[in-house]
Amino acid sequence: MLHPSSGDRMKNFVESALFLLVFLAAARGVGATVLKKILPDVPAGHAFVTAFGLGLWIVLGGFLNLVHLALPIILDLVLLVGLVCSAISAVAWYRTRSETNTAEKPKISKDEVIQKFWLPLGTVLFVAYLVSSQMPSLSFNLHDDFFLYLPRPIRMLETGSIAGNPFDVVGLDSFGGQTFLQSFFAHRLSLLHVHGFDAIACFGLSLGLILEIARQFRARLGLVVAALAAFFLIPTQIVNTSAFFSASLMILGLVYSTTLIGAAIQQKDEPNTKANIFVGAVFLSSLWALKNPFIFFGLFYLVLFGARLVIGHPYKSWLLKRIGAWFGLTVLLFAAWAIPVLSRYRDALRVAAIPALPVEDRAGGRESFIANLTMAFSWEESTWGGKILAYTLLVVFLLLVGIASWRRAKHIEESHRPQMATGSALCLALVLTYFGNICLFDPMNGMRYSLPLLLPAVATALLMLSLTIVPKKNSRPIAVMGTLASVITIIVLVLGFSAANQDRFDHLFRRRTLLSFPLAATKPYRQYILASFNPPAANYIQQVQQQFDPGTAIVAWVRTPFRFDHRRNRIYNLSENSIVAPWFADFPLDAGPEAVRAYLRRFGVRYVFFEHDAPGMKTDEEFVVQRNSPYAYLRRFGARNLAFRQVLKTLSEHSQMLYQTPTTVVFDIEKPVVPEVKEAEKK
Repeated sequence: MLHPSSGDRMKNFVESALFLLVFLAAARGVGATVLKKILPDVPAGHAFVTAFGLGLWIVLGGFLNLVHLALPIILDLVLLVGLVCSAISAVAWYRTRSETNTAEKPKISKDEVIQKFWLPLGTVLFVAYLVSSQMPSLSFNLHDDFFLYLPRPIRMLETGSIAGNPFDVVGLDSFGGQTFLQSFFAHRLSLLHVHGFDAIACFGLSLGLILEIARQFRARLGLVVAALAAFFLIPTQIVNTSAFFSASLMILGLVYSTTLIGAAIQQKDEPNTKANIFVGAVFLSSLWALKNPFIFFGLFYLVLFGARLVIGHPYKSWLLKRIGAWFGLTVLLFAAWAIPVLSRYRDALRVAAIPALPVEDRAGGRESFIANLTMAFSWEESTWGGKILAYTLLVVFLLLVGIASWRRAKHIEESHRPQMATGSALCLALVLTYFGNICLFDPMNGMRYSLPLLLPAVATALLMLSLTIVPKKNSRPIAVMGTLASVITIIVLVLGFSAANQDRFDHLFRRRTLLSFPLAATKPYRQYILASFNPPAANYIQQVQQQFDPGTAIVAWVRTPFRFDHRRNRIYNLSENSIVAPWFADFPLDAGPEAVRAYLRRFGVRYVFFEHDAPGMKTDEEFVVQRNSPYAYLRRFGARNLAFRQVLKTLSEHSQMLYQTPTTVVFDIEKPVVPEVKEAEKK
């Protein structure tokens, strides 16, 4: 598998490419069918229609999860319906195309040929290369992919819902939209293919949607090349399965649909306004369902866009009602994903009234905003490559473009005002989110959480430069400025991210991965990943699981939690994030084993399966480093995880042991024992 034969590669490519085509065709069919019903006269490109179809699926996935029906047979039915819709849409498109061909067509300029044919063709060919080289993947981020993201599609496929694990941090890091769409790949290909949804399908669609937004903004070729270069050359992934390019795609779809909303509101076209608000609500609610930090960005975006339209608008009350309807519909579509975790937020509020635990006191302290801001403007290298200053300078660029666009929106011709309102809202919302994340987290992680938002924002800002700076669209300075912006953008990105991109391309062409995780390209690491997915690893987990009575609940902190059978037992897999969730702040870390036993029994837990020193698991030494971090939330991670590991080890000494090795303990908490008796039995 590390060096597959040419025959295996061809088989993988054919299977992966065919499924990817089926998946995207089905999504496009759904999107095209709904858009044809609600916006029959609005032309939309294939990338936008497909992205809208994916957004509709995310909304559908929330309701299927709510009623525990996100099962394999339902996913197949969703694909089948999408393919039927796609076939009907293709026939209608062909008939329309045939009728159009009979009429005389206007001449197309060289720039339009490049934008409408050569750039899309290049995108398709590059995506085909990614399919051949990246599917299946042997590169994952152990600490996030293995313990958080990969177990979720397995739980969903086997139980019908991502919910059901009270120790998971669903609702704190994300809600499940990403998992639902990854489940199609896990079901029909394998768990090693789930990254194909984000890193390949959504990446390719994002490039296509940038080209369609460029036509919507009437951007010149130089600016289009600059936008594509920015999207491609800014270093990105450190997690293979988290929402990255899917978030970028939803934001680009939001930009496209928001421009249509602005145009309909400007013309006071009530039917089109309502239809476009629904489309915008689908994109915004889908973005929220992908990852929690995106909620703040979405709120900033909605408020700024509404504010820009309200200023100088003659019908302020009418407009505010439409913006309010957009927000309300977004919340309604998002509700299905939020409802299962509302009880956890209620628990978090209840726990907030409890005095700070000693562990929290030891981890206390607040880092200085000035110190974080200083690091954001430093020349230090980020974990995934690229200078921190280079990313922050891109945010400064967005700030300047956002302010300029905001000011020019009232001076530009009326037909371009929706684009200006959209662009200024996007740029300024990103700036607020970026510096907000840096204040809430350490600068490195704050930047990482902002990257999925940064890529589409920079690309859109480049596309709207002509509208921002030069008032006459067809003037000669536009072409000169476009070429100049393209050249400057590529030079800045190459200089700012040269070392990081050199590593990325080396990973891509020589080691078959796009992942920026520091160890992802090394052979021993990839051998470990391969071993984790091979049958012996699954057999080991299943053999241990056979010792548990069917139907009972198991708390499992193990290296391959995606190997459990959720149909046999209720599996509550843990991660280093679990114990720091706000709803578990009252966990009795400093109490005796009986208090811990009672706490776990509250959730119906009977067995604990803990690989405390196994390969791939974080060690005490790593948590000690976190406990001594200059950042309070990392100190909290380290301190609580160290205490929690010790709690589990102590509890194992006071419970009946079912299985034990130097790296693993498996015990039954319903059968307490006295440690002295246990030692005597051993003798």
